[in-house]
Amino acid sequence: MLDQIGNLNPQLLRELKGRLTWRNILIVGALSIVAQVLVFLWFYGQLPTPEAYQYNPYCGHMVGGEFIQGCTENVSAKTFAIDWMLWWQHFAQALHTCIPFVLMLSGTYFLLSDLQNEERQGTLDFVRLSPRSASSILLGKILGVPILVYCAIASLLPLHIFVTSRAGNLSFLPSFYMMLAAGSYLIFSFTLLFGFFSKSTLKRSAQALGVTVFYVLMVGAIFVPGYIMWNSETVWKTLLTAPILYITSPDSSWFWFSLPISNNTAIAHLFTLLNIAILNGWVWQGLARCFHQPSTTILHKRQSYGLVFYLQSLVLGLSFQTYVSKGTDAPQAFGTVLLPIVLNLLIFLPLAAILSPQRQTVMDWARYRHTQSPRSSLLKDLLFHDHSPAGLAMMVNLAIAGILWLGISTFGTDRIWNGTQPNALLVLISLTTLALYAAIMQWLVIQKTSKRNFIAIALITILLLIPPAFAALLSSRGLISIPLRDIVLLTSPFLWSVSPEVVSPLAVLSALLGQLSFIAGINALIARQVRQIGASEMKDRFARLQPSGSAQ
Repeated sequence: MLDQIGNLNPQLLRELKGRLTWRNILIVGALSIVAQVLVFLWFYGQLPTPEAYQYNPYCGHMVGGEFIQGCTENVSAKTFAIDWMLWWQHFAQALHTCIPFVLMLSGTYFLLSDLQNEERQGTLDFVRLSPRSASSILLGKILGVPILVYCAIASLLPLHIFVTSRAGNLSFLPSFYMMLAAGSYLIFSFTLLFGFFSKSTLKRSAQALGVTVFYVLMVGAIFVPGYIMWNSETVWKTLLTAPILYITSPDSSWFWFSLPISNNTAIAHLFTLLNIAILNGWVWQGLARCFHQPSTTILHKRQSYGLVFYLQSLVLGLSFQTYVSKGTDAPQAFGTVLLPIVLNLLIFLPLAAILSPQRQTVMDWARYRHTQSPRSSLLKDLLFHDHSPAGLAMMVNLAIAGILWLGISTFGTDRIWNGTQPNALLVLISLTTLALYAAIMQWLVIQKTSKRNFIAIALITILLLIPPAFAALLSSRGLISIPLRDIVLLTSPFLWSVSPEVVSPLAVLSALLGQLSFIAGINALIARQVRQIGASEMKDRFARLQPSGSAQ
């Protein structure tokens, strides 16, 4: 069997041989058994007893042959009964929640740690020399590096099946594991992409552990709960008696534009799996590119335009949700402002980091532009050349998002906005904020300092959190006016907290003018610095060539 695996995927065989030892398998098996026993004992300890049964969530009593949930002081110790169905449902719900966290967090940690070791030891360069394709090698890593985690999840399967069957949701398990596999493959692929993107940091053991832990925490705080919530509210909504995790009303429905997602199990599965497949396609384009060319950017600028159009279409369709229960048709509170602003933040900040070339890359591009004949168009280079500064490309990407939002707010008022077009204005202002952050990031990564990447991350984080926090604090103490607080909030990711109906036009205009002024100023600094870099490189080159020329 191992020979067959080696013929199909030598990288997978290499990973399995290094990890599937009897010692590791016994340790994983023992830890899994201990964890299952502890979880069972914890839930067993929650059951009511004759000494402690009142107000217990699993306690009930019989009235006229009918089971009534709840035990008060009027229920005696002799007449109370245990609500076993609720107990099994909560037990199953805990397993449904814990298994994705265990699989995805452990898997991302092992994958990043493996890349860290490969980069430090230099073995990844030898792997690149293999005649096998990048997809075969990286697929071997995804399947082989977290193999012990897969074994742990497999050992939980008997308990999971038994508990879910007692809870009355056994038909839910095939969907659960199908979506779990799809989501894990997506986040593991993205983890490899993140590992290649941060390869310079992973080579330094002092910083690698911090980067790995931070990334795993972000996956655990954003992706895993978000993925569980999405599936709980759409894909599994009709399969579960109670949702696992949700942020809207259990009676609400999800739409993508006019397509009902959560009301139809087949549509929900197809929609989710199709988008996961599309996202995986984009991720693997970046993986194939940076695996063979480690020093290049992850995405072509041309590719980024298509990616942004796809992601904005997805975000737009999901941003306009309406309640369908109890005869209401009111927009959900988080839908038309908070959701697109948060998702755009998660889209455009990583995109700016991916497209922004480092100082040496910009120097090579500036030298190339001065020496080539005939000289290429500067506009074409800025739009499509991957080594040129990313400012104009980011502005085009943000313009794509802005045009889509303007089109929806202009032509889709009756169906989507219900007369609340000011929400679209807040989203457009958030795009100018992201343009400012992208310009700052590009300016910082072309500086001479060796800590430029760390400085860029630290400064963007400070700009994200500190100004709105101080504005809210000072406003609550009466130290600054409400219009001034609104101006600061409008230039931050927290502008969704500003009511679009009551914010003053002056605050909106001031925020926009201030941001556009800073964007223009920073891009002017970038252009000036790039010209200086190109000129200094040419002077140094001629200075090195001049002695040899005079000697002749």
